[in-house]
Amino acid sequence: MRDVWKGRVWDAVPVTVVGHDDEWLIEYQAPGTVSVGKDVPKAEKLDALESGVWKVKETVADAPGLNFHRAGGWSRIALEWSLGFDTFVKWYVNLQRPLVATPTGFDTRDLVLDIVIAPDCSWRWKDEADFAEAVRRGIFDDDLEAVLRDEGERVIRMLEARAGPFEARWQEWRPPPEWAVPVLPAGYDLV
Repeated sequence: MRDVWKGRVWDAVPVTVVGHDDEWLIEYQAPGTVSVGKDVPKAEKLDALESGVWKVKETVADAPGLNFHRAGGWSRIALEWSLGFDTFVKWYVNLQRPLVATPTGFDTRDLVLDIVIAPDCSWRWKDEADFAEAVRRGIFDDDLEAVLRDEGERVIRMLEARAGPFEARWQEWRPPPEWAVPVLPAGYDLV
């Protein structure tokens, strides 16, 4: 999975595909996964997006994550646990461009605005001020907010119906013990 911005990799994460059909792509990020991502303090994120200038660094995942991408959808719905799957921590809805298949996996583009959903199903928008500032600065188009709010409302309806990634069975999901930790493929940084 890559997040690409202005012709460069913003983030690249090797994942294992759990399932892929006409409705969903479900992928798993194992603890110990080495990924590459922007090395930008949060306060400078919009500056980096605007300028196209940032450095990348390697990071290592310290907890498991199961991610759902609806075909043509504008979000990634992540289930997050503590290390060892001891505690379900939250759902995290990353609003992003729909996935595009590439020779090495899938590309998307994070769109700053997110939704955080607690285990008790209470939820809140995250980074609304940053998103508004990105629109004001011309990083994103004005009409993008309506698309993302519609996607957010669709996700919340799914949450309320306990459908898709919000079905109770997904909190009980565990990877087969024989799965290896994936690595980034050669050429992951070529855009």
